[in-house]
Amino acid sequence: MKGPGPAQVGFSGAHVTGPYPHFLGARPPPAACSCGGGSPPRRRHLPFYSGEEEAEEGRMGSVLLPTLRRKREVDAAIRDTLDKVLVLRFGRAADAACLHLDDILAKSSWDISKFATVALVDMDSEEMQVYIDYFDITLVPATLFFFNAQHMKMDSGTPDHTKWIGSFSSKQDFIDVVEAIFRGAMKGKLIVSCPLPPERIPRFQLLFKDV
Repeated sequence: MKGPGPAQVGFSGAHVTGPYPHFLGARPPPAACSCGGGSPPRRRHLPFYSGEEEAEEGRMGSVLLPTLRRKREVDAAIRDTLDKVLVLRFGRAADAACLHLDDILAKSSWDISKFATVALVDMDSEEMQVYIDYFDITLVPATLFFFNAQHMKMDSGTPDHTKWIGSFSSKQDFIDVVEAIFRGAMKGKLIVSCPLPPERIPRFQLLFKDV
């Protein structure tokens, strides 16, 4: 399958002592890792896969993965997921690109369960607006990564290192990205290099506003 084509997005804007969203409350104390370092406006939508088969698979992904609709649920997930990468997919279950990504996330969740956990965030919930604004989410799906309550970033050669925009070309690509983030986090990093080749990284253009 081919990846998503170019799209436009607005953009504003490393040890585990980096930025922490103020609205989460007090920063949790560092947790002792037991992993042993082993392997592991209106939102615009990315044009991506469509069709009944992909839609049905994506709906199954939405059913299999937990969906967070309240701010306190996201707060708790970020604070309480310790020694694992927390993967949060911001999007809408009815969107074709989100359905394709949800299918990949659901199929990968068991393979990464030792070092990561995945949840879906419903962007249609009014309570999610604080996160949508804070992380400047203007395209869906947008996937964010956290480790011990720290926002993990990835240098993938795109202007935005704060989140993954679009879907992944395959299940293995997603697993490779999460494993790279986990390994980097275990070394105390907050930003890691993307392990995927450039041709398998979704590309988009920045839309500068009021410039």
